[in-house]
Amino acid sequence: MAPRQPLPNISEDELIDLAGGATVLQAKQLVIDGKVKKALWSFPCVEALVDDGKESREARWNIRSITFQRNECGCDVSAVKRKLCVHSVAAYLALAAKEGYIQLKDKAVEAPSTPPSNTEPKESSAKNGKSDNSPASSGPRLRSVNLSPRGTPIEVRFIIPPNIPVAAQRDEIICRLELRIDGVQIAPENIDRTKAWTMESDTVFFLAILENLCNGKLQGLLPLSRRHLRQLLTVGKGLAIFRMANAPEVPLVWQGENLQGVHEHLHDPDPTPQTNANGEEVEE
Repeated sequence: MAPRQPLPNISEDELIDLAGGATVLQAKQLVIDGKVKKALWSFPCVEALVDDGKESREARWNIRSITFQRNECGCDVSAVKRKLCVHSVAAYLALAAKEGYIQLKDKAVEAPSTPPSNTEPKESSAKNGKSDNSPASSGPRLRSVNLSPRGTPIEVRFIIPPNIPVAAQRDEIICRLELRIDGVQIAPENIDRTKAWTMESDTVFFLAILENLCNGKLQGLLPLSRRHLRQLLTVGKGLAIFRMANAPEVPLVWQGENLQGVHEHLHDPDPTPQTNANGEEVEE
């Protein structure tokens, strides 16, 4: 008998990327309130009966691949908007809490209190002659790359396929992440973590988001959905790292919020209208 597949450990940040912060908070509250019943993990799906206060839904979320996860809940958010819904997130959270992946607390859904004054820490830093603008405290860190202001510079290229018009229709866009050191291409998986490297802070932030999407480790081959690529482009707005595979030396041009030749292909198609046996459209 094949060993049981463990439940994937999806971080709260990843869930927020997939479903949105409000959905995750609402899902947490449903679990805390005992609204999630019969939660079950049977590879590759999490399933549960979830009462959202209006009706009970049989949630089902296929997470064989996080990049190409598929929400199979029957609610409108899933079936019509084709997004990850609160029911499926709650089903996962109920199981993740049992595994110890995620802590569920009532305070998680409360409005944040007024943050404490930063006067004392600033005074302490001033007395010690230390600045608050150190790289370690000013932005995200990368787990895949050892960063240091004195490290060797790395050029980052995010390669987009020329067939994006067709690939976007399939919702499977195979992009590539390339790292270049002194003009030599290095796969992200092969970067030497014992050495120190440096890159632009905006690029570090972009790679930190991408690393999170890749389950904590940068990889060269990136199968992305339209939604994931839109999210990455939002984070990387204005960066010159985006290139077409057939012209890798030429940065793609930003036109306001849009990346020329890319954004126009990333719109989600209109949902197919439901019809009856006679082919007539059914009003919802």
